[in-house]
Amino acid sequence: MSTGVRSESDYPSEIVMNRWVEPIEFFVPDPEIAQPMMYEMKEEFSLSLSDIQNSSDSVILAHETDSSSAESIINNGFNGNSGGMSPLRDEAVFGWLFDEDIGKHEQYSEPECDAVVLFEAPKDETYVSSYSSSAYLLATGLIDETQYEEDYVMNYNSFINTIKSKSEIFRRFNYNIERFV
Repeated sequence: MSTGVRSESDYPSEIVMNRWVEPIEFFVPDPEIAQPMMYEMKEEFSLSLSDIQNSSDSVILAHETDSSSAESIINNGFNGNSGGMSPLRDEAVFGWLFDEDIGKHEQYSEPECDAVVLFEAPKDETYVSSYSSSAYLLATGLIDETQYEEDYVMNYNSFINTIKSKSEIFRRFNYNIERFV
């Protein structure tokens, strides 16, 4: 899938990250590349995402949903949402990377979201943005889809490289980034 996301050499990631506020969302644009692994009820969820990262080529993300959808996802895979706010988000599957986010953002989800589905996705096909700033600006029409993809999103590998090389930029967020630096 061709995206409008700029490369690190075209647009420094620290500029993108300085536009963000918490929470930081991770997503894959194609539901077929999001491989469901397991699910647990949110109140019973006790795994640490940092403890279960298993491959140098993939990342494990936590997707919050309701229990019947979680069952369906495990059995049938993810369905695309269709009709998103930009081509990159149209069929995207979203998840959290940081333990600090799981179950902590009810204001952004449906009340019946009582389950957490863990899924694996290729790092080179995973993107990062800010739910509260970037996605909000796109949803309200304050930026268009081209601005969003070019100026507010970065790929996962650029995100991790920035955390490793310029961790001070990301430390303003309330996340434990020690596993990355």
